[in-house]
Amino acid sequence: MDGKSMSVITIADGKVTDIPLGGIAPQVAVTRDDKFVFVSLYDTKEVIQYDLKNGQIIRIPLPGTAQGPIQLYATPDSKLLYVADQGELLGRPVSNEVYVIDIPNAKVISTIKVGKKAHGVVVSNDGKSVFVTNTIDNTVSVIDVASQKVIHTIPVGKGPNGISYWFETGGMP
Repeated sequence: MDGKSMSVITIADGKVTDIPLGGIAPQVAVTRDDKFVFVSLYDTKEVIQYDLKNGQIIRIPLPGTAQGPIQLYATPDSKLLYVADQGELLGRPVSNEVYVIDIPNAKVISTIKVGKKAHGVVVSNDGKSVFVTNTIDNTVSVIDVASQKVIHTIPVGKGPNGISYWFETGGMP
């Protein structure tokens, strides 16, 4: 389907259901409560909210400043979704914004300025911090969830892309 769909696979019987989305779908995220799947649609500048129980699709438009959403990540309590707006592809300008979506109400509630070409995004296990890679600035922005503001900018190596968060008490194995 030219990258403009998502496939839902039922593990019990191996059934694959392709769901057309109408836009280039580079990334998916699932809430920890297993209620929703979110899909970023780069070319249409929106996020799809797919209800795993009833199959309902809600299209969440991003603000007019959006250039192309890429990675997204939900908070552990499944209340907020953070969306990195990368831009650059399809002849679009580079973006420096992250959008915050209120999951229960399926709408954007905040726009946060980060470094240039926001790409990877991950939320800490306690849900208090969000980390965003800024590919052109060679930094990672740390966002405080409570205030919805960048509280630190960490210099890293050249061209940070994806990002993961690992937490375990007692230190590294």
